[in-house]
Amino acid sequence: MEIKKNSLMEKIFQFFVRHWILSTLVSTIASLFFITVQILGNKFNWFNEDGVIRTPVMIAFWICFIISLLYTLLKAKQDLVFSKNNISEKAILNEVISCNNAIHTKNYYRLIDNIGKKNNGNPSVIMYDYKQEGGELLEQLNICLAKTLNLQRERIGLSICVRLNNEQEWKTFSRLNTSNNSQINILFNEKQSTAYKLINENIPFIFIFDKTKSYKEHSYVKSSKDGKDVQGSIICINVSLCSGGTKYMDAILSITTYEIKICEEQETADVEHTIKDIIIPGFEKYLDLLLFKYYLNARAK
Repeated sequence: MEIKKNSLMEKIFQFFVRHWILSTLVSTIASLFFITVQILGNKFNWFNEDGVIRTPVMIAFWICFIISLLYTLLKAKQDLVFSKNNISEKAILNEVISCNNAIHTKNYYRLIDNIGKKNNGNPSVIMYDYKQEGGELLEQLNICLAKTLNLQRERIGLSICVRLNNEQEWKTFSRLNTSNNSQINILFNEKQSTAYKLINENIPFIFIFDKTKSYKEHSYVKSSKDGKDVQGSIICINVSLCSGGTKYMDAILSITTYEIKICEEQETADVEHTIKDIIIPGFEKYLDLLLFKYYLNARAK
């Protein structure tokens, strides 16, 4: 039995969940009624001359039984959905951990290799190559998103764009499966664009499941990878570099799909929760570290 969100049955069930005493009574109401009939049936004349329970009493019993049965079925359905959601989130978290391990393993062996080859090299050069490390981050994020959303990796485009506080120009920090957008500053300074709203209106997360609509509203610049109808979805996440109330650098992480939408409109809330609250936090601290290194390197020049 499918229980739709905001349906009458769902609202009734949630009412009983919030009032645990009533839920306890409902789950045992049939048994309590039967016991009451056995104990008080003769006293209140609930049996006829042949010892059979009278019809009004039987009707009341069946009403109590149906209510108890419906509550039990609803409770079982809710428990099953909760169990599936927990299993799904655990699988996603395991994938996030696996991708992070891959990132750090590559960094470790690259550092060991560079130390062996460049004993007299500049330590800062050996320790940090933001283009390479940013690419590896996006590669693993791409793998995680593809497996979680059941999409082909090449259909998921990722980019990180940054702007130092003392500069007006946006720059591409790293990108994967996206074209080199020469109009990035035009787009990011357009008041209707998702990037502008993200930064200037302090919106942390924007999810447009239908990129066609965004394109028609001039908030998405068509790239060479977009099809004729600009089909797909776009997600923009504010990952600006801040600490102690001070903003050091504006930064935007964009996730866009080509030729296929991430999900349908009715699924956007669940997908947003998965990406915003489960996947991105797993990569967030490493991204912060890369952005801090980029900021310090740019400041030192």
